[in-house]
Amino acid sequence: MLGGKVGFNFKPKSILLFIVGVAICCLTFFSSFFLSSVWGIISSPANWIQNLFQLNTGTFFILAFTQNFFNALWQEIIFRAYLQTRLVKVYGAMWGILLTSIIFVLLHGFIRAMSVMEILTGIVIFSFVG
Repeated sequence: MLGGKVGFNFKPKSILLFIVGVAICCLTFFSSFFLSSVWGIISSPANWIQNLFQLNTGTFFILAFTQNFFNALWQEIIFRAYLQTRLVKVYGAMWGILLTSIIFVLLHGFIRAMSVMEILTGIVIFSFVG
């Protein structure tokens, strides 16, 4: 089966953890909109974000779910299933996971500017999640 070859595991516990991960991602996604638009804690949203709020509720939830699902899916395939398994084989579990986490966080730094604290926090979090 393809799933076993790329590192996926379709056992009930894995499926449950996947669903929990998607739920947390969606919660984070919606929380960032709430904070940025209502409290102004996060920098002002771009025009495309404002346009999202003009969508009807069903369309908004479908868009948010699919965007988060597919974004997380390709990242898990690349970083966890491919890169991390190879780095763990070469450098061992601790260094393989740490290197994968560093690469993951630094590549996300190309998307938006991150402070040193955000980079270090990301490395620590993804080292334990990995």
